[in-house]
This record gives sequence, C-alpha cells and structure tokens, in this order.
Amino acid sequence: MQPQRPRNLVLALLAATLLLSSCSQPIREQLKEFGFSEIQPPSTLLPPGTVIMVKQQDPLVVGIICTAQNAFGAEIANKLVKSASTTSMKSSSLEGSFDLAADYVKSVSGSVQGSSVESIGVTMANVALNELPDDAVMSGVKSRTPECRDAIKLRRANGAQVSMVKSVVAADVTYMIRYRGSVDAAIRADMTKQVAARLGLSGAAASESSVTGKHLYWGIRDDMALAAYEGVGLPATGTISRARLIEPGKPVLVVAD
Repeated sequence: MQPQRPRNLVLALLAATLLLSSCSQPIREQLKEFGFSEIQPPSTLLPPGTVIMVKQQDPLVVGIICTAQNAFGAEIANKLVKSASTTSMKSSSLEGSFDLAADYVKSVSGSVQGSSVESIGVTMANVALNELPDDAVMSGVKSRTPECRDAIKLRRANGAQVSMVKSVVAADVTYMIRYRGSVDAAIRADMTKQVAARLGLSGAAASESSVTGKHLYWGIRDDMALAAYEGVGLPATGTISRARLIEPGKPVLVVAD
C-alpha cells in the first residue's frame, strides 16, 4: 500500500499541475492523478459530509440521501479543514488552462439550438482542498437527524451502497466556449447562455463566449467506512467491501431529488 500524501502536499501538487497543464489535458485526468473524480457539472451540491448513494452506474449518477448539516449537525461546515492555494490562475490566451473532455462537451452543447461549439476551455483560480476530518464525523454523528438516519436505513434496506463525501476540490472558474467558424456575436451570446445553463450556471456572469462561476466543487473523494459509522462502536471488520464508492477519475453526475 502506498503511503498517503499529506493534504497540503496534495493541494500544492494539484495546483501546480493545473497551472502547468496545457489545453489538451482534460481536468478529469488531472483530478484522477490525485484520487478525485470529476463532478459534472461542477456545483456546490456535495460539500464534505454529504451522505450519498449511486442511483445509476453508466453514466455514474449520484443521489443525495442527507445533506451534511442533517448528517452531522449545523456546525459541520466550521469543522472542515481547508487548504488554500496561494497561486491564482490568470486567463491569458488560455495559459494555465485546460479543456473539458470531448464527451462532456458534446453532452453539454449537443442540445443547444444552432450549436457550433468546438471545445470548452477552463481556467481555474483560488483552488482549495476542503476535507472533513475523521474525528469531526465521529463527534458530529450524534447530531444526525432522525429523518437522516431513517433515510440511510431505508436506502440500505433496498440494497443501495451508501457513502459520504470526504473531501472536495473547490475553485473559481471561467469557461471559454470556442465556436467553429464565424458566428454572429448575438447568436454566440445566446448559445453561450444555453451552454451556461447546461453547466448549472444560469445566473452566472457571462459574455458572448465565456461564463464565470465562484467556489464550485470540481473534484470529489468519498469514504464508505466513515459513512458506515453510526456512533455506537465501530463497523465490524470486513463489513465494508471497499474504501470508496466512486472510482477515481470516473465522471460523476449529481441528482438532487
């Protein structure tokens, strides 16, 4: 078993990798290198402490069983350990940027009326790693609401595999939408708004070919063992078949219902 990289080192390496990446390097592969999976689209729906389940395997769709507050108490956000990067990325001819994977660009732009989207570049700033420590889970589980406990029991009784968001990669982002050929500015602006909506950024600041989002969760890492802890003793050895529900590098779609 390889030793775990310290949190600060992981963040530093991740930030450096993002800074030095070329436009041909999808974010998916970079996140995979550090044990994270890409959230599509990036959002704020899955902060550390959120209890989740897999609703569909291909593509991988994750559903929310309990919010972090209902699972571990109203103060759980104050217990996060946050490692901030001191380096911000500057958008200059997409330097320090990268592309979204081609299959994701197709899914985002395919239903856009009159779409001639060629690719979507991303520039990130204020990269941070937010993680929920183990002891915060063990103390916070005492504050779990009865409804959350019942929801977890119901899902497990129906055969669902349950996990918990352990850590996320958060960042501000600017998407640069590149269009094929010559597209009228007004049409380009309308298509950009449609793409922004598909990226979950309907109300975000947008121009005719770019859109910006703040403090979005791009990467996720989960922990099935911590999700199994209920505050009374510890899960029996061998009851957790694997450490993680979500395979590193596999794109994750989030459904909140």
